[in-house]
Amino acid sequence: MRGLGKMRAQVKLALAVMKALAHASVEERKPDLMVRALVRTGTVTDAS
Repeated sequence: MRGLGKMRAQVKLALAVMKALAHASVEERKPDLMVRALVRTGTVTDAS
């Protein structure tokens, strides 16, 4: 069940990132901050 919770957290993070990107264009936002957050949670491999 531990893996299920991690997957749910990754989905929640992905939705938060998409929402942030929807509110601010990539140009005015620092994309590397997003990448750093994804790398920290280990989801960057899933997203690419």
